[in-house]
Amino acid sequence: MELVGCDVFVYSENGTMPDVPKQIGPLRLELMSNRGTKVWPATAARLDYFADEWRCRFTSEGDKPVKRGEVDAVVRAIMETGKPWTRIQALHLAKDGSRAFSSPY
Repeated sequence: MELVGCDVFVYSENGTMPDVPKQIGPLRLELMSNRGTKVWPATAARLDYFADEWRCRFTSEGDKPVKRGEVDAVVRAIMETGKPWTRIQALHLAKDGSRAFSSPY
């Protein structure tokens, strides 16, 4: 399986969407969600009833393989924003090249 990105779960109080970098090395922010609802890029979702943990999905362009150190760079960049991360999920491709992780949509 090839590593192509990561989901970083970020804690941000009071339903405030965390301000995270949109591009870190070869990994770009694909989406942000809260309790399973996609909220970035902008949607019509109401943000005032959401939890304090946000999923930030970073993937490589065209799902090209990345190195573990590039995922580490994403975590370091998020830490530099002052928002704590709570967990990280590596995102891989299956042997047939399809995404072996949930669809964001």
